[in-house]
Amino acid sequence: MKYIKSPGQRVKKFIKYFNKRTWKETEVKIAENYKKLNEPDFEVHPKLKKVPNFYEGQMAAEYKKEKGFAVTEGSEEIGQLITMNKLSEQLSDESCNYIAITGQAGSGKTTIMKRVSRSVVVANELVKKARKAKGTFSQLLRKKKRQFRFVHHFGFKDMPVSNATRPEEALSPCDLLFGKIAPGFKNLEVEEGYEWVIEHDYECIFFFDGLDQAMWDLQGNHNKMNYFDKSSTATIMYNILTRNLFPRAKIVISSREHKIASLPLELRPPFITALAGLDPEDIKKLFISVLGESGEESWNRLTVQSPSLIQFSSVPLFLLLNAIVHKFNPANPPDTMTDVMIQILHIFMRSDHAQERGNIKQNIRKLMKMSFEGTKEKRVIFTIDDLKKVGLHSDDVRDLIIKVPGNNMLSQHLMEGDNLMFFSHQILQEILASLYIANMDLATFQSFITEEIHDDHWSVVLRLLCGIIFNQDIKTEFLKDLTTVKDREAKKALLRESLKNKMSQCTRSYQKLELFGALYEANDAELIQSHVPEINFENESFNAAGMYAMSSVMRRCGHLEQFRLVKCDLNAELMKCLELNLKGSGVKVSKIDISDNQMNEEVFKSLGSALASIDGNEMELKLQMCELTKEKIDALRRNSGLKILTLDVRNNSNITSDLFVAIAKIATQSEVKNLLTDPCKKLHLATEQLMELSKWKSCGKIYTLDVRNNSEITSDLFLAIAKVATRSEVKNLLTDPCEVLHLTTDQLMELSKWKTCGKIHTLDVRNNSKITSDLFLAIAKVATRSEVENLLTDPCEELHLNSEQLMELGKWKTCGKLDKLVVNENKDLGTAGWSEVGLVVTQCQVKALEARYCNLTAEGMKAFKENTRNAKLDKLVVSHNSNLGTACWGEVGLVVTQCQVKVFKASYCNLTAGGLKAFKENTRNARLDKLVVSHNSNLGTACWGEVGLVVTQCQVKVFKASYCNLTAGGLKAFKENTRNARLDLLDVSGNKNLGNAGWGEVGLVVTQCQVMALEARYCNLTAEVIKAFKENTRNAKIEFLDLSGNQVSKFGNEGLFTISEIVLQCQVETLHMRICGFNEDLLKRFKALIADTGVEFASN
Repeated sequence: MKYIKSPGQRVKKFIKYFNKRTWKETEVKIAENYKKLNEPDFEVHPKLKKVPNFYEGQMAAEYKKEKGFAVTEGSEEIGQLITMNKLSEQLSDESCNYIAITGQAGSGKTTIMKRVSRSVVVANELVKKARKAKGTFSQLLRKKKRQFRFVHHFGFKDMPVSNATRPEEALSPCDLLFGKIAPGFKNLEVEEGYEWVIEHDYECIFFFDGLDQAMWDLQGNHNKMNYFDKSSTATIMYNILTRNLFPRAKIVISSREHKIASLPLELRPPFITALAGLDPEDIKKLFISVLGESGEESWNRLTVQSPSLIQFSSVPLFLLLNAIVHKFNPANPPDTMTDVMIQILHIFMRSDHAQERGNIKQNIRKLMKMSFEGTKEKRVIFTIDDLKKVGLHSDDVRDLIIKVPGNNMLSQHLMEGDNLMFFSHQILQEILASLYIANMDLATFQSFITEEIHDDHWSVVLRLLCGIIFNQDIKTEFLKDLTTVKDREAKKALLRESLKNKMSQCTRSYQKLELFGALYEANDAELIQSHVPEINFENESFNAAGMYAMSSVMRRCGHLEQFRLVKCDLNAELMKCLELNLKGSGVKVSKIDISDNQMNEEVFKSLGSALASIDGNEMELKLQMCELTKEKIDALRRNSGLKILTLDVRNNSNITSDLFVAIAKIATQSEVKNLLTDPCKKLHLATEQLMELSKWKSCGKIYTLDVRNNSEITSDLFLAIAKVATRSEVKNLLTDPCEVLHLTTDQLMELSKWKTCGKIHTLDVRNNSKITSDLFLAIAKVATRSEVENLLTDPCEELHLNSEQLMELGKWKTCGKLDKLVVNENKDLGTAGWSEVGLVVTQCQVKALEARYCNLTAEGMKAFKENTRNAKLDKLVVSHNSNLGTACWGEVGLVVTQCQVKVFKASYCNLTAGGLKAFKENTRNARLDKLVVSHNSNLGTACWGEVGLVVTQCQVKVFKASYCNLTAGGLKAFKENTRNARLDLLDVSGNKNLGNAGWGEVGLVVTQCQVMALEARYCNLTAEVIKAFKENTRNAKIEFLDLSGNQVSKFGNEGLFTISEIVLQCQVETLHMRICGFNEDLLKRFKALIADTGVEFASN
């Protein structure tokens, strides 16, 4: 007895079969049609955008620029990005039973339809093998409430096609959806399964893939029908999509967008999702995976050599084409789209399969013509008639085109006239059209370039044509089978002139961007540099393709005067494009202006990386009106290679303390020479912020800096405040008072550099190392600027200052004490300089001033005098100033009197009677302990008289007149004017021509002035001279007598005897006769002569 299945069993068989069929047909292997590429073991999905329900304009056009080429917004830019979870929610949402997925050719529509279909099977565990399967959508769908028991995946191109022109050709919905694809099923089994679907349609989901591949049209009038009526394929699908049939079922369709856009309102899905390309990270991951072992290396080469191709690779199909080229030619990968497509065609034409078919070159050239004609008519869909016009059959080119429909029985009789074809990626059509144009004869080429090439729908073809005509990097071996490009140079000239004219005529931003793309494909540096001196857009919006177009040109232009994108809605994706495309370029850009773009931290990070690839030695960067924050600036400066000449961050409101520090940090690290900021009216900085800010040399301006209420003011913090306040040109510094501050030498030197300091009551700089001129100057600066009331310093014994240091030190009112100031050899101080010296002497309480070789003048000394009214100088040295003049000596005299000088030295001064007289007149109230006029060899009798008056008047105690070419007359004049003088020491050393009379006068002076010490070294003494001196010192008492350097051989025994008498007569206590040429015998006899005197004798 034959077993008969029950209705329930027949339905189960039907459901099981179609679920299993869906499971099998939706297996995705993205690399199975591409030899040598690896199949990845993970899933990536294009980004999704929810598209508004209403399409208009270009979206409804059959031909439009695909993603990667369209620099203006297309459907992938319209709408809001959504997650995979959002799409899965729509699949489970009972209120939304009709969904469309749109995208360009090769964008991944079929793949995502298969994956979603398969995921529903997995999530609902409809097939045994599916229970362990994994995937993004299946994981999401498992969490949703709606359950499906029946999943049907069916391509529009695989559906039976019927126009129902005759009754016998008409189909029922059951025939269309199930009957022709259920081999082995009896009619009853299909019918019962169909009835179950009708009754349980809320548990069913249909995936209809590729509406744009349908041979029939949903436009026009279609009758309503019931489940068992028969009609045409179009009418049945119309009733399904308008929800007349299976109203509770979930329906998901896919299509290129022009087909969705042309649907009548009643056929429009309420939820439309556009595929917006792969995410950059997914591009990288997938590219590396399909290339296997060489993937990482190929990716690194791609990002450096041809980053613009990454954007095109957001389309999955092009990513695979790009990967194929890298696989076949790893040593010399392409860097332009033209190069990629030429190599793809080369690989195809050289493949064994293509060679077997024969006539491949002729067939490709015929397709070139068809592609050109189709593009001219803005078409991407072709019929058998289009192939016939160029002498082809679809079988001749089946490896280059997708043929619609599939090989099902019902459609065979329609293949001659109604089969529809399109290229697997639109760029295949465009590269073939470009090759056709390149192969035109010169006259036709000129006509086309002049009249048509710049029409918008030719823009992609123009890019590729520039690559074919100009790009010398495309190997001849790849081009030779596709084009000979006759008259190449003439065509180059025509195309170059056309580009130049168009560039000058562009009035809209997208037109410039399209031309930038063409220039990049040309890969001709001279062409680019001559056409693109600057890139300038304001208040424009463009997509990633637009950014790649302009940055690709930047990459090759060498030097750009200006790159200006003001108020252009720059976002992370656009800036990442710029970063990738400029990497390693080293292009020079004079000015970059991206003001008035509200960018987040991620955008600034990419901007910083992009700028680091630019030669910034001459670059100005403008970031006005960008709502800057600390985090954004920190993101910008993360790349250590960033260099900027001028940074303009004006017109950014609300400059916080953190932002101010961040700007200073990036300006310093980027070696900014010109920092342009709006002045900050008032800024509060904490200790940590002050210490951080003090590290950075370039700061913005602050009017009022408030650092009050910080912790204890340490020396380091005080120094930090000074740095910040000075660099920021602070006008009003608000600090807590600093009672006592201890500073080391290094801190003092550093602090002296900064003009704006806080106030210090007591500054303690004791126990520092040796006080140098620089350190002394630093102390003065710091003490003055900080309004120090009590300066504690170690005493400075001696300081040498040059003219610059003197001029600087004179500015500072509060100085350390200085025992001795040396300003020798400052010959160009001038009046102002001596004025500053006077200030220093007064402020530093100088005790001794040395001013040798200073080219002193009356004006200089007068200026010095004016600033030393309150000074007291123990010692003044003006030696080696040989041109003082009478007036100047008068001023010197006033200084000596005013400053109460005790020791005055005027050696080598070419003294004159007039000068000394003027000096004398102004020193009536002076008191000099010591006067030195040595080495003035031209004094003369009158002058010595004036010297005598000075000695008497100033009550000089020590008088030195060595090497003065003294004469008897001079000494007599001196003697006459020193009757009331008292000298502790008289030095006449080195005066070798006094003679007997002169030494007689010396004796008289010694006696008259009660000289206690006489120095007469190297005076060429003789016995007679010594005797003359002895005769005039009978009443003198000399405690110390120095006759060193006078040779014994000159005065002999007689002279030695006379000296012994002088010792006895004048009660000499100490006698020095060094370097006198004693021999042993003479020395012995002389010592015997003075043995009884008790004198202390020294000789060599």
